[in-house]
Order: sequence, then structure tokens, then C-alpha cells
Amino acid sequence: MKHQVEIEILNNGARVLWIDVPDAKYLICDFHFEAGYRYARPEQYNLPHLLEHLFVTPKGWTEVEFLSELVKNGAYYGAWTNDQLVRYEFQAPRFDWERVMDLVISALNQPKFEPDYFAKELSVVEIELEDCLNHHSRLIYPIYAQATGIQAQTYADRLKNLPNITLADIQTYYSRFFTTDNLDVVICGDFRRIKPKLKAKIEALKLPRGQRQRLLFDRQHGGSHLIYKKDVQNIDFTFVSILDQKMTIRQTTAMRFAIFALFSSAKSRIYSKAREQGIVYSIEGGRYNTEKSADFYIDGEVSHKHARALFQLIARELQTVLKTGFIEVELERARQAILGDLSMEDITPRGLYDFYRGRYLDFDELDDFNQYEQLVKSITLDEVNYIARQFITSDKKVLVAVSNCQAKVIDELGELVGVAPVQPKPKSKPKSA
Repeated sequence: MKHQVEIEILNNGARVLWIDVPDAKYLICDFHFEAGYRYARPEQYNLPHLLEHLFVTPKGWTEVEFLSELVKNGAYYGAWTNDQLVRYEFQAPRFDWERVMDLVISALNQPKFEPDYFAKELSVVEIELEDCLNHHSRLIYPIYAQATGIQAQTYADRLKNLPNITLADIQTYYSRFFTTDNLDVVICGDFRRIKPKLKAKIEALKLPRGQRQRLLFDRQHGGSHLIYKKDVQNIDFTFVSILDQKMTIRQTTAMRFAIFALFSSAKSRIYSKAREQGIVYSIEGGRYNTEKSADFYIDGEVSHKHARALFQLIARELQTVLKTGFIEVELERARQAILGDLSMEDITPRGLYDFYRGRYLDFDELDDFNQYEQLVKSITLDEVNYIARQFITSDKKVLVAVSNCQAKVIDELGELVGVAPVQPKPKSKPKSA
């Protein structure tokens, strides 16, 4: 699909990533504020999430009225909060973009900072947090994040601290972080004729200039961590190896090859062997990039009976990669699979938006989508082996598990894959998460 990409800094300091897609029938617009959880004080960790909720509706509207008006011609509107960002996105038919954008901007300009509405959303967030206590992957993430230098709180702590936040706190946070200099906008669609109008509307936002916020990272550390839940019979786990560097797009692509060889192929070194031996329920690998570090992770679920065998297998295969590396046949098998995925991807405006948005925000790089196939074809075996070995030899490794076992069990599993135990052994049964 034909397209052009450009980055522009507007007169009010806002940065815009323009993704011009001439054949697009709809417009996607995404507002990103550097205002996520990492910027809030520990006792106010929930504050960005609450602010996101109050932004969904502007002053003078009910929630039902506003959302009904937004979607009446098929438009979509959503909001999210993560460690780094508070996001507001809309997607609208090309003919209806201006009306929808005006509505969204009204919410950004004048959030519904009203006591009754705040009290209602406080209750909604409490329900969300309580629900998260039942999702194992959500329980794992805060512990993993803390170990990788990211400020995070467990969901139990978030529930405890939720009553500490006041509407005045939210208004103060809004004034500090919701500035045009702290704003990235991603716009994708056929906007050649309307680009001046789009720019004018973003530049007319009633937000102060402020300053650009930068992520802060604490000291990274490894260790094994148990989240005790008496009703969890298996062991749900995440094993992470951390590098003190931000990977380039080329390095993440090379690591994609390594992960395929370890987990995704019918002849993969870890997944296929674990399944053939009948010792694993599920297991997969992945990679993640931040501004200051890079992670290689393994997520899985295993029974107590087979846990040691699985971790011995993981350790053995990673050591084999360290000693002898991957081989050409694995490289080519991964390359063909990745190229096949690319050929089957539905290249739509949404697909282009996802591709460039991720690179812009995560890498500060804008490689050409149309040239990504050539990048995949150019990856060498040396590159794959080098980046994989960097992760394997890292001295910062983390294992987080949810289970009803004793902490020493997780410590012992962690030691098999190079994770040092850090938590003291409880003398009695640990408290439930």
C-alpha cells in the first residue's frame, strides 16, 4: 500500500508522526502523553489511570451522551494507560473526521473534573484492579517490572493506595504532564487535503507548553520471586534476561530469528522438545525494548511434577546456543517463516499505523515498511548468534512465578537458568496475593 511518512514538530511543541495513505477510507489519530505510571509518586501510582478515565468524557457531557455522539457514524474512541504513556485514540470515517476530532479535543481541553464523576470512576477502577488479581500474567508483570528497573506496584498495593488519591491530585498531575511539549500525535490516513486543518486543531489545543518528560529508571536487579496463590495448582512463570542497552530494529529482528528457532518451529530447540517429552502445557518466547534496556523473556505454564525437567531443558538449550550457536538451516527456516508472515499480512492503514507507531515510540527509528523484507533477508547468522549470546550471558535475570508451592521451589528453578534467589525463605506459609 502506497504511503509516505514524516515527523513534524508543530509551533506549540507537539510532535506529529504523519502517515499519509492515499487509499485510506478512514483516519486514525492517537494522542500520546508521557504521563504513565512511572511518573507518579508511589502512593499515587493509580493517578494516571484515573486521569485516563476522567478524560473519556469532557466537561458538560454525560458519558453516555458523549460516546453516543462519537460513534454515531461508525467512529471508534479508546484510552489506555501503561508505564510510559496515557493514550487517547480515535478512528473515524474520512468524511466524519473533523466532527470526531473536535469532540476528542474537547475532552483533552476540558476533562470532566467533577466530584461525582470522580467518585464513580474511582469505584470503576477499584473493580478493574480487583479483577486483575485473578489474572496470573497481570500479577507477574509488576514484580518483573520492578526487577528490570521500572517503577511498578502490585495490584494488591494499588488497591490499598487507591483511596489516597484526590481530585485535586489529578488536576495537579494534569497541569504538569498534559502539555503540548509532552505530546506525541500519530495520524494515519488520506489527509493530503486536510493536513492544514489537522495541524491547526492540534496547535489550538488549550494546553500549556510545559516541558518534555523523560523516563526514569531505577537500578536493575535480578532474582527469583514467588507470588503465592493457594488455588493455583501449576506454575505460571515468566523468565527474563535483561540487557543494559536499547536494541536497534535490526537487533530486535535478529532476536526474532533466535526466538523462532527456540520456540516457534516444528523443530524448535525448546518448545518442540518440551512437547515431545510431555513436560509442558504452554511455553513461548519474546522480546521487549525500552528506552534504557532490552528484555528476552520466556512465558510458560508447567506442572509441579515436570517443572524441574522443563527448566533443565531450557538451561541446556540456552547453553548449547552459547557454546555452538544456531546453524544455517535454523536461520533459513526462521527467515522463510518470517517472510511468509510478511507476505500474508493484511497491509491496511491500521497495519501501517501499528508498524510505524511502534517504531517511532519504541525505537525513535522510522525504517521503511516496504524495505523491511530486505532487512529480514539481510540478517546474518553471526548477528543472530551475537544478540542471543548477549542475553544468555547477562548477569541480570529474573524469574517470577504464580503458584501454591514454597518459595524455595522457585529459587531452585531459577538457579537452573542462572537466576539468583533474593527473597528470604518464609518460616510459615506465605500470604496469598
